[in-house]
Amino acid sequence: MICVVTKPVDLGNYIEMLNIWRRHPKDAICHLSWADFSTLKSTETLYLLAHGSATKVEDYTAEALATKLVKRGLVKTVQLEKIKLVACASGITWSGGAVVPYAQALADELVINGGPATIVVGFDGDTVVTDQSGRSYAKDIRQRDYPNWDEFKSKHLSTMTTWDAKAESMPYGTGKEMLENALLLEANVKDAFAWLYANNKLYTKGSVYGKTYGIPGQTFGKAGFVLRVQSVWKDDSLELAFKVRSLIHPSRVIEDTTADDGRAVIDDLAIGHAEISFPKLAPSWARLRSGTASVLSGGRYTYSVSPV
Repeated sequence: MICVVTKPVDLGNYIEMLNIWRRHPKDAICHLSWADFSTLKSTETLYLLAHGSATKVEDYTAEALATKLVKRGLVKTVQLEKIKLVACASGITWSGGAVVPYAQALADELVINGGPATIVVGFDGDTVVTDQSGRSYAKDIRQRDYPNWDEFKSKHLSTMTTWDAKAESMPYGTGKEMLENALLLEANVKDAFAWLYANNKLYTKGSVYGKTYGIPGQTFGKAGFVLRVQSVWKDDSLELAFKVRSLIHPSRVIEDTTADDGRAVIDDLAIGHAEISFPKLAPSWARLRSGTASVLSGGRYTYSVSPV
């Protein structure tokens, strides 16, 4: 299934969608706003087409996108082959301090939020392009930085701008409508995209090392975190019993007590994969989030976590 996330759908999305569809003509075409993923089969790949960064796809964090996919029918009983996240920086392993690739975060968040345990393929580059054969590749140089970009601007930019505006005004309420839109647009921008295809391939990474595979529960970098408990009363004991449970493997539970300075180190478990409870003060499980101070016992105690 080929699903566009971008809203409204732009010219690049339409041409990318069309190229992938020609490679997989039996795949359904949809938009995330009305998609139904409940029909996906174990032999199918879900292509998600979007603009992205190391931390967001469109305006979605990995948690928000996972929640949206589940709401659209991608529940844990749907056993698809994989998800391919065709978005810039979706598999980048280090960008602005972000160690966990978005593709990995999405794989984890799907499991945590009631979706299937499936591989999510991202692209390890600042940008991603899809060629005329429907294959997608990562690259680290943006098109505007090509040494001959002025040639493209003088020959094709005006046409691209005109038809991009047209693309964004087109309705996309059905897969048939989206395909017809793409065919119309392609007929008017063939020369521009021929230039892009020819020049993009000069800078793309190989099909193997340009990809990152997000596997539920997999860790990138060093796993582990520090728990810190504080009290508003200086004479309070900071030795508190706690439990930490894996969100990916809930049967894995760590039980311990903070030291007299309120600290504890939890090894081999990532913050985003865990939840915590304090049996005497807050027995319910609460998901851990880095840098966020949470309240215990009506505000008498607070706790926070940070990477090791």
